[in-house]
Amino acid sequence: MLITSDWEYPVANDRGGIPEDFDNYVNLVAEIRDAFDSVDPGWEVTMTLPSSYWYLRGFNIKNLERYVNWFNVMTYDIHGLWDQKNTWTGPFLKGHTNILEIEDGLDLLWRNGVSSDKVVMGYGFYGRGFTMTDTQCFTPPSCTFTGPSFPGDCTNEAGILSYSGKFVLLHFVYVALVDMKY
Repeated sequence: MLITSDWEYPVANDRGGIPEDFDNYVNLVAEIRDAFDSVDPGWEVTMTLPSSYWYLRGFNIKNLERYVNWFNVMTYDIHGLWDQKNTWTGPFLKGHTNILEIEDGLDLLWRNGVSSDKVVMGYGFYGRGFTMTDTQCFTPPSCTFTGPSFPGDCTNEAGILSYSGKFVLLHFVYVALVDMKY
């Protein structure tokens, strides 16, 4: 048996969190671990963590580590449409995954002594699309967006393009155009 806990995000006041959730989450996961161990110590408890330092700081990861078999680190959805009206990020075109920001989040784990054996990186098999404010902007990070891109043909959701849809074709066309430019 396996259970994965995905609380987005304890303590975060923009998500309804309260400061007490820092320890409340540890207590909840400890109770789940104890219940599992009383039935079958082989049952596993995993937990999803954000790769964003902003949200990761609300997790008591040092105390949570002892109760989980591993952490699933979300290395996707770091940026998206929610950035548009955010004072700190703004409507700038940024990938929904970014290795530098992921490294910052992982660094918080390492500085707290979390074992790398307990960390698994999760990947999103989709892309996020945006409608650019100026289609002639070629100098990120100054390029901005006004909203989501067209709906994906498989997802039927504006701004979400699945790898099984046109996203793969668009990715290769983009790479070809960038390569031809240089």
